Amino acid sequence: MKSKESWIIINPKSGGGNANSQKQLILEKAVEMGWQGKYIVTSASKSGKYWVKEAIRSGIQQIIIGGGDGTIREVLKPIAEGKLTLGIIPLGTGNVLAKNLEIPLDIEQAIKVALHGKIKDIDMGEANGNYFGVVAGMGVDVDVSATDGCAVASGWLVDWT
Repeated sequence: MKSKESWIIINPKSGGGNANSQKQLILEKAVEMGWQGKYIVTSASKSGKYWVKEAIRSGIQQIIIGGGDGTIREVLKPIAEGKLTLGIIPLGTGNVLAKNLEIPLDIEQAIKVALHGKIKDIDMGEANGNYFGVVAGMGVDVDVSATDGCAVASGWLVDWT
């Protein structure tokens, strides 16, 4: 991503709430690396999706999301439909999409990639109006992830329904 104005949107609940403790570090490192824009922490009333839609209305073309796979999944549809460039700061528990895209898990390195890295196209899927970037499941997959056993034991499976 080129370092023109972008919005950084952080989900403080990512990683079981661990992302909340990284907010100040992310802001400081981004500013040190030449970032300019709006820095936003999501809330229950103003989600990542809300802020991405606001960014589109404001003419912003680059969004950097600090969160995990659930946060990314939440914002994929407005990002794709708005044809925005997405940077990722992996703050979740699994960070599967970030790992698949070889985005560093180190916060400072991830910010550097988000601000100054090469832009790549990625494939996304869509089912019933929902976009996804990692995996989709149906049938038994949904039944298994909805039960206590697998979802709780793994600590990071989420309810995609």
